[in-house]
Parts: sequence; structure tokens; C-alpha cells
Amino acid sequence: MADRHATAGGSFRRNRGWLAFVVLSLLMAGALSGLLGGVHNRDLSIDTPAAAMRVHAPAVLRNGEFFEFRVQITARRDIAEPVITISAPYWRDVTINTMVPAPAEETFSGDAFQFKYEALKAGDRLEMKIDGQINPARMGGSRGLVSLLDGETPVAQTPIELTVLP
Repeated sequence: MADRHATAGGSFRRNRGWLAFVVLSLLMAGALSGLLGGVHNRDLSIDTPAAAMRVHAPAVLRNGEFFEFRVQITARRDIAEPVITISAPYWRDVTINTMVPAPAEETFSGDAFQFKYEALKAGDRLEMKIDGQINPARMGGSRGLVSLLDGETPVAQTPIELTVLP
């Protein structure tokens, strides 16, 4: 009877060290691949006759993580009233810590935050940098648009997505 108790689960006990190693290795491989967030931000680009717009935005973040979001505009013609718009769902449960340069005017219209800047001449470049943090209540994904307007006239637009993991 004593022998039976000594060998119960023996096969599992002999292999649990390897099992722990395999599970830990899979978790680390997932983290390094970016499946769990923390990868480099992606660049989205759109070129139009009026302007080139590049958006540098995170695609996957973890809850509570800090991030950087940049929009770079290069005017190919004069833009009298440059307005950068970002869809409201993208910013749901996000705290914005810094926005540089500060826009001349900030508004909300339709379903987007609007940031108005001084006029751009052909060849001028504007780079807006936003530092933010994901709030604890945020989970799941959202989609939206980043647009450049000249007043109310659309100039360039690109879709963006953000997935927030626990």
C-alpha cells in the first residue's frame, strides 16, 4: 500500500519541470512577438496632391500603458486652415498628458476631436505629438479615422485601430 502512494502521479511529477518550462517559453514568445502589446508603433501614410500625412500610432497596448501618437503633415500646396481630426472612439478611456504643439483651437464636431493650427504654406511641415495613457477601464478594440482638413474641406484621411489588452 505504501508503494502505491509513493508512485501516484509519478509521471506528472517527473515532467512538471518541463511543462513549466514549455508554458513559460510560450508566454515569453507571445510577449516578444507583440501579441501582448508593447511593440513598436506603426506608420500609416497617405499622399494627396494637397499634402502628405503620416500617422505614427500604437496598434496594441496594455491596460495602463503610456504611449506616443504623432501626426506629421507636409503641405504640397497652401493650406489656409489646417485641422487635424481624430475620431472620438479612438480616445475612449484614454488620458492625454501632453500635446505639442498646442493647437490654436480645440473643438469637437460630429464624432471627432478637432485641432486647428496656423496656416501652412507649400513645403511647410507640421508635426503634432500626443503623449497619453490607457485608463484602467479600457479593454478591447476601437476604430477611427485621422483626417486633415483645410477648414471643412477634406485633404487626407487614414483609418486607425487600437486594441487594449489587460
